[in-house]
Amino acid sequence: MRRAAAVKLIAGIIVLGSVRAGFGFGLWASGSYHPVGARATAMGGAFTAIADDATAVYWNPAGITQLRRPEISLVGQYFGLAAKSNLTRQNRRLDDTNVNFASFAYPLRSEELKNITLGGHYMRSGLRGFYLITEHTGSAHAIGEVKHDGYIEIFGASMGIDITKNLATGLTGGYQQGITKGQGTLAEYSDATFTNISSTTKTNYKGDISDLWLGFGFLWKLTPELKLGLNFNRAFGDYGLEVVSDNPNWGNLPMGKTKASSAGSIGLSWRANDKLTLAFDFSKMGSRWAGLDTTAYRTGAEYIIPVGKTVKAIPLRAGYFYDDYRMVNQWIVTDTDGKGTGNFGTFGFGLVFADFQIETAFEYGKRKLGDLAYTLSYPANFRSAINRDQEDTIKRLLWSIIYYF
Repeated sequence: MRRAAAVKLIAGIIVLGSVRAGFGFGLWASGSYHPVGARATAMGGAFTAIADDATAVYWNPAGITQLRRPEISLVGQYFGLAAKSNLTRQNRRLDDTNVNFASFAYPLRSEELKNITLGGHYMRSGLRGFYLITEHTGSAHAIGEVKHDGYIEIFGASMGIDITKNLATGLTGGYQQGITKGQGTLAEYSDATFTNISSTTKTNYKGDISDLWLGFGFLWKLTPELKLGLNFNRAFGDYGLEVVSDNPNWGNLPMGKTKASSAGSIGLSWRANDKLTLAFDFSKMGSRWAGLDTTAYRTGAEYIIPVGKTVKAIPLRAGYFYDDYRMVNQWIVTDTDGKGTGNFGTFGFGLVFADFQIETAFEYGKRKLGDLAYTLSYPANFRSAINRDQEDTIKRLLWSIIYYF
């Protein structure tokens, strides 16, 4: 492979790979969404039209109007990722445990303001992972790997207002900041069997995010049993990425700026009886930074088993969600063509006491992105195709506590 083509390939690996995996969730997503709260996660993330606890400040700020007393929530998680390349037989594993979300909701009690509920939240997510990629076209035989790290943290404030007895709206906004960094390694091979390495080069990258975001939500009680929810969020600002090669003969990519992301969801929930609730969500996320447009379908169910005096109830929950990824143009990448899918199952349960409840959820699934074709506009227009054959197996365990006071 010519050196000029090699630097473009490693740039493509970093831009198409690490950035997507790093700031890929843009405002709200990890891949396509950020799991907040064990209850919502156990229901497959179909929570836009339910949103009736302190985590509603994330899922739908209009939902906090349903609370009748103040609540606080704290959420932690274990995250496990196994990345496998079927073509090159590369395998990588990542495990991480953290406390990633805290929120509160406070209904105002004065007669003049009794239809208003205030809320706030803090969220921090680690951006760690691997991206394995292969180019195998004509005389070009190369394997690239990106290992990335970093974090993003979000500070938000919310207000929910009861407009009528059956219609509520909510506003939310705040500030987010974070960094992403990592290293891409490109191994060039002299043959199509990927056995004889002719050269290896490493390239570092770093990126930053710092901007404001705003959002709004609606919750409409169509009937006593059926609710419709809507949530939309938009970040305002540019994200920056700088790519620096350790090899001076390759040169560096200039700092790139790309627009922030937006995300929206619409959902229905149906309370079949006092014990059973069913929910369905449809969501879209467009992220210029991540180079992804994501469409997600989520469904979930909750069944409440009444118990006794100390433990009031044991809720059982299950869900499923399907994500469809579409690659879009970003920064120096144009004419992008590629897609992928993700399939995930979820389940969990809780313990409800008089003044607090404890929740747990488990998520398991696989995510795969198909082959990519793209044009890099820097240093010069360069059309290439990449065999993106990596399959990610994701396991996530969440636990949360909600306290009423």
